[in-house]
Amino acid sequence: DYRSIARKSAERALQLDPSLSMPWAVKAQNQQDEWPVDFSLALSQFEKAIAADPRNATAFLWRGIAWTKLGFFDRALADLDRAVALEPNYLNAVRHKALALLFAGKEEEAIALYESGFAKGFVFSRSENFIGPLLARGHRGEALLLMGVATMAPELRDALLTKLDHPETPIANVRALVERHASDPELSSETGNLTVTHLYLWLGDYDSVGSSDDRVTTTIVDWDRYPPTFRNSPGMKLKLEKMGVEAYWRAKGFPPQCRPVGGSDFTCD
Repeated sequence: DYRSIARKSAERALQLDPSLSMPWAVKAQNQQDEWPVDFSLALSQFEKAIAADPRNATAFLWRGIAWTKLGFFDRALADLDRAVALEPNYLNAVRHKALALLFAGKEEEAIALYESGFAKGFVFSRSENFIGPLLARGHRGEALLLMGVATMAPELRDALLTKLDHPETPIANVRALVERHASDPELSSETGNLTVTHLYLWLGDYDSVGSSDDRVTTTIVDWDRYPPTFRNSPGMKLKLEKMGVEAYWRAKGFPPQCRPVGGSDFTCD
């Protein structure tokens, strides 16, 4: 139970030295493994980490990821730029900046930044979010390699390629298909790096995207623009509700691309 070990270690570190920065960042990151996330608490803990050490690049990275999850891409980019300014070779911070740009709709800039890391051998962090955009832009070979089709079970590979090439084609029994292959180690290996959430997304089962449990993964699927019909689907909204994002919005305000619809619904551009 690494989450429990991390929490206890961070608390003990602060007992020994309350001036430390990283334990606060760890506590904040740990908050996000328990859904619905108390984002207000996590963000306040990131504030304490940064106040204790304004050069803690990882605290800026992790807070930037939290802002990305919440849909505040301008705030995410500000934090990620700060992380990269502090540590120019922090390739994971660069990659998360590319992701925030992608979700913000700045696709060309995002893909260029993604490929700059790719060229340095930094491949798989958040690559699953770039597979759809790369396919849409005609970068088929690169997208398929990132998907890991070389080692994927033929049944799953054929269904994915059918759906990605012809989105209008229904795939039968998606949940059973994914569950048959969810334990395949190749999906999380260096040649795959996929989670069941993205498999459901690409196969068009948005309800299963919403109900899948991403708490202990680093998956960020809510803001994916491919396939386009995912945006404002019940599955997208369920995921944001379960994660605690909607509750944060209603308490603190919505991001620029989203707005409330009545007291129990919302829509995002």
